[in-house]
Amino acid sequence: MLPDGAFTVLLLLVGGVSAVPVPPPRNVHVSCQNAKVSVSWDYSKQQPHTIFRINISGSSENWEVGRTTDHHFDLSHFVWKSEENYKDFLYVTVTAIQGDSQSEGVQSNSFSFNYLKTVDTQCSLDFPPVDVKEDESGATVSFPNPVHFYKELEQTVNPNAAPVFQYIVSSVKNRTAYIRQFEENCMERVDTCKLDVPFPEGVKKCVRLKGTLFDSNFVNQLVVRETAEICAHVSTEVHVAIVTVILFCVLVFIIIVVVVYICKSNAWTMHVHKKEPEALRWDHWQENGCRYPVHNEVFSKVYVQKRSSVSSEDDRDSKAGSDQPLSDSFLYPDRRLSESSNQELEDAEMIPEGSGTDNDSADDSVKTECVSLGSEEDEQESVSPYDSPQAVMLDLGDGDMVTGYKG
Repeated sequence: MLPDGAFTVLLLLVGGVSAVPVPPPRNVHVSCQNAKVSVSWDYSKQQPHTIFRINISGSSENWEVGRTTDHHFDLSHFVWKSEENYKDFLYVTVTAIQGDSQSEGVQSNSFSFNYLKTVDTQCSLDFPPVDVKEDESGATVSFPNPVHFYKELEQTVNPNAAPVFQYIVSSVKNRTAYIRQFEENCMERVDTCKLDVPFPEGVKKCVRLKGTLFDSNFVNQLVVRETAEICAHVSTEVHVAIVTVILFCVLVFIIIVVVVYICKSNAWTMHVHKKEPEALRWDHWQENGCRYPVHNEVFSKVYVQKRSSVSSEDDRDSKAGSDQPLSDSFLYPDRRLSESSNQELEDAEMIPEGSGTDNDSADDSVKTECVSLGSEEDEQESVSPYDSPQAVMLDLGDGDMVTGYKG
């Protein structure tokens, strides 16, 4: 059993150990980033497992909003719980807890979304997205009503209080100077706020906007921060019109190209058909075993000597006749080509085998000669000294041969 003195010393030692204080957090700070509100703090990592309790205090009440082992905590759910909360004077107290012991509470900076409250941190909202469209008289400025754009704000608004969003549009001449300022109210029932802003001729259409949300008594103001410079853009209707004109021009160009191509194709086809009778005529000459003329080839008169097995008298007549040129009607059949197609073939092909003339009715040994003919103009042209007669041997069948000379 311990003596009384030793027991007393043991009690003092146990009481001293339990009386060691828990270190408090440091640098407790509340920050507002648009509609998000959070608190953060610093704490030593060498401490044992620690839990932090977060309390929010208002003008008349104090609420414990949560506990965490982290060194930060989101307060948005509490701040936007009611209109009274985000418009009240608020601050946060953070306490460190280790087992059954706890530190002293450390207060943060004060904050509020109410512009009329005197606080350390004045919270505000960003201006909703703004659209500026250029028109004939100036520009049309439009943006969603902040009461409906921010869901946090929409759930706290009392429609019976008839909140009003008052905004100011400043037409900007340059980055620092303003031309005019226009003030307008946007009621809670309106989803999109809109204002037509006039601009002088030739001035770049740029604006800045800022606003404040009031209740029906124009108190408890919530500030919406000023925007940066926003310049007008050409309306969508103008872009559509420009694209339509471009597409129309492209379509017209394509149609013109197609029409020109078709016209040229038809012209070429007609030209080919126009040449067909001449081609058929040459083919007909070739099919009947005769040498047909070639384009651009020059021919002269042909003198024909005929070899045959006829009587000596006919041979003499033949020789005598061979020294004379053929008659004009024989050499120039083209003069009678227009009379009929049959006559044209007879003149072009000479006389087919088996059909005689006055000179050969008595003797079947006389055959048709196929010769190459030229025009009278060719005959009159002077013959080049380099040209010489060329003999053309033609077989008339049955052993009859004809020798022709081509100049």
